[in-house]
Amino acid sequence: TQEEGLAETAEVSDALDHFLIADELYRRGEYDTAIGEFEQVLQSQPDHFWAQYLSGLCLLRQNRPTEARIHLTACLAQGRDFVWLYLLRGFANGELLAFEAADADFRKALEMSLDDNSRYVLLVNRGVLRIRQLRLDDAIADLNKAITLKPTEYQAFVNLAQAYRRQGDLERAMEQLDLAVANKPTLDQLYRLRARLHVERKEPAAAIEDFD
Repeated sequence: TQEEGLAETAEVSDALDHFLIADELYRRGEYDTAIGEFEQVLQSQPDHFWAQYLSGLCLLRQNRPTEARIHLTACLAQGRDFVWLYLLRGFANGELLAFEAADADFRKALEMSLDDNSRYVLLVNRGVLRIRQLRLDDAIADLNKAITLKPTEYQAFVNLAQAYRRQGDLERAMEQLDLAVANKPTLDQLYRLRARLHVERKEPAAAIEDFD
């Protein structure tokens, strides 16, 4: 609309303006531009909690865990009792193969109040960590708990498939990917994962169908 166009070209004058623009860009998925706006906020208000936190989220979305961890740690330094800081920093630490630090973050999160969403994320992310540690039985236990908690989500099924694949149980791995696809049939990444598993199982026709 004309009003939106005027708003986009209006001069940005203070930290609040930058934050509101950054928040909207984050919600649109324009993470690079959002990070730039959050940096403008932090330039004038280095302790702005939500600018630090949302910057961390943007960086995680861009697979930049080292930078994300810095922002999340800065948030924790402010003394906020916010479970998502530990969940997300635990994920970032896992991506960086900092296993002990990730475990410590997940343990701290478990000491806090968890709703179904945060508990699901903890179980899935800790399951991913356990796969990387080759603690496959522990990973399978966590991911099955996550599925019991939220059986219509797809993330736990995808990672459970990876755990079974690491164990050499390709049949069970395929069952989990089938369930993931059933829960999220519009996500192309799931078909690519299943196609690769079909290739491993020497099922070229099924693999081609999924790649298509």
